[in-house]
Amino acid sequence: MLPISRADPSHGSSKSKIPDYLRRIIHYPQMDLDYSFWQMIYLCFNPSRVVRTTKYHKQTKNQWARDDPAFVVILVYFLAVASFSYAVAFRMSGFLYFLKLLLWTIVVEFLGVGFFMATVSWRDRKSV
Repeated sequence: MLPISRADPSHGSSKSKIPDYLRRIIHYPQMDLDYSFWQMIYLCFNPSRVVRTTKYHKQTKNQWARDDPAFVVILVYFLAVASFSYAVAFRMSGFLYFLKLLLWTIVVEFLGVGFFMATVSWRDRKSV
C-alpha cells in the first residue's frame, strides 16, 4: 500500500503564511541571478533573443511568468542605486529624504505604475 501524501503547509500550499514567490526572495541560493543578468543585458542589446527564450520556456513549462524573483530583486537594487545617486547629485540633506525618495521610486513609480500599465494592457487585450 502506498503512503498517503499530505501537503506541508510551510511549503507551497494555499495555507502558507508566506507565498512561494516572497519566500524565494528570502532564500538567496534559490534565485537564478546569472539568468536574470543575462535577460537584462539582452533586453538592452538583443530583445528578440529574450523573446525567443521566453517562447521556448512557455512551450516547455506551459508558463509565461518566471517563478524566480531574481529579476525583480536586481531591478529594485538598481532603482535603489539610482535613487541614491539622485539624492547625492541634488544634495538632498538627511537620510529621511533619501528614504522617502527610495520608497516613492519603488512603491509608486515601479509597483504602482507597473500594476496600472499591466491592468490597462490586460483589459485592452481582454476586450479584443
